[in-house]
Amino acid sequence: RARPSGLAGNASVLCAEDALLHVCAHATSSHHLELGLRPLCDVAALIAKYGDQLSWDAITSRAVAWRCERGVALVLSLAQRLLGVEIPERAWQALAAVRPSDSLLVCAEEHLLDTSGMAAAVGSAAGRLFSASSLRERLRLVWRSLAPRQETDSGLSPTPHPPEPAARMAALFRRALYLIRRYPPLLVHLAFRRRSADRSYINRRNALAAWLRGD
Repeated sequence: RARPSGLAGNASVLCAEDALLHVCAHATSSHHLELGLRPLCDVAALIAKYGDQLSWDAITSRAVAWRCERGVALVLSLAQRLLGVEIPERAWQALAAVRPSDSLLVCAEEHLLDTSGMAAAVGSAAGRLFSASSLRERLRLVWRSLAPRQETDSGLSPTPHPPEPAARMAALFRRALYLIRRYPPLLVHLAFRRRSADRSYINRRNALAAWLRGD
């Protein structure tokens, strides 16, 4: 569905519907609304430029097929709430099951406009570890952070061979050293500053991530 850009030889760009979906998924699933207002401005610009040419049926059906409908609903809601972008009612009807509540939108707005810079300091795994309610959950999260990720085969590349035991242990050791250097001081800092803005930031991001996952 890519289209010639007309700007750089044979370079192509995403069609408007796919571009809109990409902006929404990138802002939420990849960055947990930590890119400021830029994604909302992108959404506003796409809708202003293409207007009635946009196929909202294609947007909502692809969002469901790609399992990013929650992120799409959240970004569209924020664009409407903060920038006054007009979203057709038929789009909301298609996304009714995942439309965010008012309380979640307040949380998302606060997080979107936060300029504390905590995003660069705290990864999502560290945030979940900090907020875990039990030792068992913390140990599970630590193991998931240490264990090498098993990527699913997309069909676009050969399936990688499982690593040898020695290579797996070496990878675990290197990963453990990296995590020990990066996260303990931060987690201790957050644990002792229970009412800090940093803690509020982590709690907001965890709440948004859980909602995006459908938890």
